[in-house]
This record gives sequence, structure tokens and C-alpha cells, in this order.
Amino acid sequence: MDFKMNYKTVGWVFVLIGIALTVFAIVNNYLNSLVIPYLSPQICTQHCNTLSFENYIIYALIVLSFVLGVYFIIFYKQKNEEKKEGKIEQKEVKPTANILGSLTPDERRIIEIITEGGGVLFQSDIVEKTGFPKAKVSRILDRLEAREVVERRRRGMTNAIMIKK
Repeated sequence: MDFKMNYKTVGWVFVLIGIALTVFAIVNNYLNSLVIPYLSPQICTQHCNTLSFENYIIYALIVLSFVLGVYFIIFYKQKNEEKKEGKIEQKEVKPTANILGSLTPDERRIIEIITEGGGVLFQSDIVEKTGFPKAKVSRILDRLEAREVVERRRRGMTNAIMIKK
């Protein structure tokens, strides 16, 4: 399973934690305001000093979670987002032998063409290099994508086809 972290989601989790901590702090302060008048002076002195220290920790956690949340949502750029739309990342990818053994000859031919292209190739280039009709290439890629052999990414008016590791 390929796990890719979505930093925007992480940011929203931090914001939700900040909101939860804020609600906790408000409820805590309200409950303390109800209890403090009924405490004896000795207990109140000891209890009130502890409460102010706890409140400072909660406020610091609230600020930290909101700052981290805003950072991840707005300012943090993933590596993929920084790449230009028209460029495709080329990497050395070779499908495993057991994947190749289960493919039809047409599927194997498309995988070999993509591999020769550096692991990434436009769908229109695959049509050109195989000589297959567009519909046939699209159906073959549908099957390969369903079996998680390749991945399609939209690039303008065509798709970039990448071999999955």
C-alpha cells in the first residue's frame, strides 16, 4: 500500500484539535467559575495557582495547533505541487516479472513501450508507437489501471501514463 500524506488534511486536523482545545478551555473556565466561590480560602489558593498554570499550557497548545494547521493548509507545498503542469517526472521503473507474466501480449507491449520511455509516457504517444486505435489503448489502460499496474494523470488534453512500483 502506497501511503502519501496529504498535508492539507493534516492542517485541518490541527485546526480541529485547536477548536477542540478551545472548547475544552471555555468549558473548564466556566466550571471553575462555578466551583471557586464555594472553596475554602486555603484550598482556593492552592487550586487557583494550579488553574492559571494549566490555562497557560492549554492556551499555548491552542496557539500551536492553529499555527501548525494554518501552515500546513496555506504555506506548506508538497513536492508534486511545485512541479510545473506540463512536465512529467521521469524515473527508472521496471515492472516485476509476475506482473508481466499475467498480461496479454497487447498489455505487455504497452508496458514495454512505457518502460522504454522512462516509466512515464503520454497516452497519445502510446497510440502513436503501438499503432493501436485510441479506443483500444484506452481499454487496455483501463484494465492495467484496474489491476494497479499503471496510473493515469491528466495533463492538458491527454493523460500521462506511469508504471506503478
